[in-house]
Amino acid sequence: MDAGFLKETDLRILRELDRNVRIPFSEIAKKAGISKQRVIYRVNGFVKKGFILKFGMLANISKLGLNYYRLHIQLQNTNEEIEKRIIGYFVENEKVAWLSRCDGRFDLLIGIMAENALEFNEELQSIVNKFGEFILKYEFNIIIDAPVFSRTFFSEEDRPETKGHLAGGFPVVKTDETDLEIIALLSRNARASLAELSKKIGIPAETVNYRMRKLIRAKVLISHMQLNYKILGLQLYKTMFYLKNFPEERLNELKGFGKFHPYVLDVIQSIGPWQIEFDIEAKSPEHYHEIIKEIRRKFSDIIRDYDSLYIVNELKLNFSPRQ
Repeated sequence: MDAGFLKETDLRILRELDRNVRIPFSEIAKKAGISKQRVIYRVNGFVKKGFILKFGMLANISKLGLNYYRLHIQLQNTNEEIEKRIIGYFVENEKVAWLSRCDGRFDLLIGIMAENALEFNEELQSIVNKFGEFILKYEFNIIIDAPVFSRTFFSEEDRPETKGHLAGGFPVVKTDETDLEIIALLSRNARASLAELSKKIGIPAETVNYRMRKLIRAKVLISHMQLNYKILGLQLYKTMFYLKNFPEERLNELKGFGKFHPYVLDVIQSIGPWQIEFDIEAKSPEHYHEIIKEIRRKFSDIIRDYDSLYIVNELKLNFSPRQ
């Protein structure tokens, strides 16, 4: 993938941060074969340029006893002030894990965390009661699998690994309020020092470290570096595939195709109007069209139809029950 201003040394630095967002700069320096000072200089430069937007961690909310629902809203009768108020509501809402503005069939995509369908329905009713006059239509899905892949363009030789999952049928991991506070703080800033975390939570740094490592081993916490893909000259599209049949072998082949495609960022499986979503970072509308044409040709026996959304901007990304 075209990484423009990125040099080979940069790609090695980013590869290590992608795998472990808390990795010490000294370890990156050893792996990249450069000085620690050089690593710090380059990483600070990425942040200043707005290429790295956030060092965070994502939580597998299903392991915390939550389900993930995706709400898709088409707006009507709005103006700039009304849209700002609607967006502000979702940004401040602690049940909202993800929020994006898009162009296409829908205007807003909202990821909602809830313990069960009843809690989600209560939240949905609250949204409709509050903003119903501005909602032309909405649809929702239940997310049953949302793997987090390593970024493929950091090295063409690397096959993407699945770092973890945001949702799915996973056993609940026993946690307490302290664990949830650690998850919340690392979701906001994954590179916070143990001393900083200790001070904010009010427990010894050794205890923070032990609990944090335990959550990472259990894959409750997943390393995530949020990037500004537009700086790479890429455009983000969400493609929703409506399947006409579901043979397990072909379904797995479709998901595998997405996982190993260099321009596919995410592959999400859901229950709802459509069954599979690909988040595709394309170089242009024409490039996106070529990718979709290839997918439809290879999987014409199971794909009935598809919809495309252009993601204008991501307004919130925080998979943590305590925000």
